[in-house]
Amino acid sequence: KRKVDYFDNYSKTALLIYNIATLIYLILEFPRALFHALKLKPVFIYGYEKDGAILASLVGRLLDIPVIKRFQATPLKIENGKIKDKWWLYNLISSYKIFHCPVVMANDGTKGDEVLEFLRIPEEKVLFIMNGLVVEDIEKARFIDLKENFNLGKDAKIILMLSKLKTWK
Repeated sequence: KRKVDYFDNYSKTALLIYNIATLIYLILEFPRALFHALKLKPVFIYGYEKDGAILASLVGRLLDIPVIKRFQATPLKIENGKIKDKWWLYNLISSYKIFHCPVVMANDGTKGDEVLEFLRIPEEKVLFIMNGLVVEDIEKARFIDLKENFNLGKDAKIILMLSKLKTWK
């Protein structure tokens, strides 16, 4: 069985385009996200995956709104004490590190906990749980207790879902 690396099928040119696309996305979406955050005054911002995490972190920091970043897992690999292909994946790395907001990451076997520790994301800011529902993991989610931290009221309903199926899994 061959080990599959998330970026195996991408050339350096494709990874460069991947990074440029993130910059274009941030330039185009930042004003819109800022406008909506000012208009809607959310109690928190939920930044999904690489681009959403960076954008949410920037808007949240600017407007002093709490941010939760969510990742389905990580394609980053640590080899010989370094992140493999770090130069080409700077935007992905920055999405984890930017402003050290709380990070929710699914544990799907890609060793996201090791990557977050390597990137010095404070352990108390990380919720790293298995795909699916493991009742014991709910207690680990204290830092994202939305009812308490964001005054949503005791009757608020909250759904937490962490999942993604890929053929290589």
